[in-house]
Amino acid sequence: MRRLTSRIGPIGALVDVEIGVAKPNRHALVRAGQALPPSIVLTLLVDTGASHTFVDASRLASLGISPIDSCQYHSSSTQGVAAECDVYPVSLALGTLADQNLWRFDPFKIMATALREHGHHGLLGRDILDLVQLDWNGPTGSLVILYP
Repeated sequence: MRRLTSRIGPIGALVDVEIGVAKPNRHALVRAGQALPPSIVLTLLVDTGASHTFVDASRLASLGISPIDSCQYHSSSTQGVAAECDVYPVSLALGTLADQNLWRFDPFKIMATALREHGHHGLLGRDILDLVQLDWNGPTGSLVILYP
C-alpha cells in the first residue's frame, strides 16, 4: 500500500492535495485549442465528521470551471439549518509524483462553499477517507494514510 504521512498539529492533521481540471473538461479545452490552467495545491484538514470533501469556493477560481450541481449540507457552523453549496468536477490527487505515492480521483465531485480560513483551505471528508486506512497516533503526533 502507498502512504501519505502528516503531522497532527493544534487544529488536527493537514494534508496537501492537488486539484486540477477534470479529465472531461481537459479534453474539451484541448479540442478547443485552449491552454490548460495549472493545478493548485490546497491544504485540507482531515475531518472524519465531514461526509464530503469541501474547499473554499474562491480557491477554484483559477481553474476556470463552473459548478455542475448544488447540494445542501449541515455543519456545526450552520447551526442546524441546511446551507447550500456548489458542486464542481475536478481532478483531485493525494500524494506526490516524486515519491510514487500519487492516487488520483478523476473526475471527482468536490463541494465548494465560503469557508473561514483557519490554517487550511477545506476539509478532506469521508468520500475519500472511507477508501483509506487511517493510523492516527496521538502520542507521536502523526497521521499515516494508507491507500491502494
